[in-house]
Amino acid sequence: MTSPIFSLLPVKTLRQTEVINLQNLNSLIGKIKQDRCWVAPIWVHVGHDVVLDGNHRLNAARELRMQLVPCYLMDYDDAKLQVLCRHSDDRFDGLRVIQAGISGKLLPYKSSRHIYNSALPKCQIEISNLLR
Repeated sequence: MTSPIFSLLPVKTLRQTEVINLQNLNSLIGKIKQDRCWVAPIWVHVGHDVVLDGNHRLNAARELRMQLVPCYLMDYDDAKLQVLCRHSDDRFDGLRVIQAGISGKLLPYKSSRHIYNSALPKCQIEISNLLR
């Protein structure tokens, strides 16, 4: 697989990779409740179900008791996907992200930044459709 695939995935199968900020989480939950709509798919590494981008969104989905969440399945083999250190813009080893998700030993808050060098469409899915 090289290009991202959009899919609705079960929240319970996804693995967090970075520590989150509770204030940001609560703000995001409030926005989702107000909008009653999910607009930004979570980026997930295919085959490992670890979050590449969207740890706050994953936790919001958990707090809101969603069953499904919109995701893009992605692979580090895709040349358009880059992962950088958020604080220096140096390359960041994607294997560290995968290991964090698998082991449960989370990376520090905002350690990595994933960039896809092509526009990925947003979605617009009513929250009620994700609660089932």
